[in-house]
Amino acid sequence: MELFKEIEGELRCGIEDAIIYENNTFRKVKRIENSKKYEVSEIKTLSNSIGEFVEDEENFTYLDTYLERENNKLKVIAGATSWEGEGFVALKSLDTNKFSWVLILSSMEKPIELKINLDFITLENELNINFVIPINEPENFKVEFLEK
Repeated sequence: MELFKEIEGELRCGIEDAIIYENNTFRKVKRIENSKKYEVSEIKTLSNSIGEFVEDEENFTYLDTYLERENNKLKVIAGATSWEGEGFVALKSLDTNKFSWVLILSSMEKPIELKINLDFITLENELNINFVIPINEPENFKVEFLEK
């Protein structure tokens, strides 16, 4: 089983609060209570993580795309899930047409702005929270609370 799939043009996911990598390993992500910071677990595999994801693919969440951006080699897709409040951002190689990773967080919410440069993806959500995600190390993402 895979945690993240593209089925007939629809993106589907079987885990929340996680970073899923192209080799179907993942890291769980947990917000530290009363903090702007997150804890990211060590890399896990499906075989040693029963109960941390939806096992029945019929119950996978749909990922609704709201924003897409491209540079020369990469495509970034951001949106929200059919589970209430979760947001996601996914990185896809234009050369291979495969996803490198997807970050899905219950605290991300619906994105309203998305930018990509050579090293980072920046996503702003409707709650004025900025997520700055290193392209090659998404587990080192940072959160900034914007004043508007």
